[in-house]
Amino acid sequence: MDFSVVIPVHNEEENIGDLINEITFSLSEKYQHEIIVVDDGSTDNTLDVLLKIKKNLSTLRVVKHLQNSGQSTAVRTGFNMQNQPG
Repeated sequence: MDFSVVIPVHNEEENIGDLINEITFSLSEKYQHEIIVVDDGSTDNTLDVLLKIKKNLSTLRVVKHLQNSGQSTAVRTGFNMQNQPG
């Protein structure tokens, strides 16, 4: 694994798919990578969109905070996931 991309999100159901597609397109042939998206307590369908994408994208990892904890906490959660399987 060359690196991990950590993305904190909150209520981004309309944008997250495009962002993941752009990252995947830009990196997939050049680097071994993973994308870790931390849903920071979204109240829209962000998690559903992420789980749908995850079915077809093995490099995507999704973490869900039960409540909004803030961007810094979400980023820290994502960084902590880097060294864990799965």
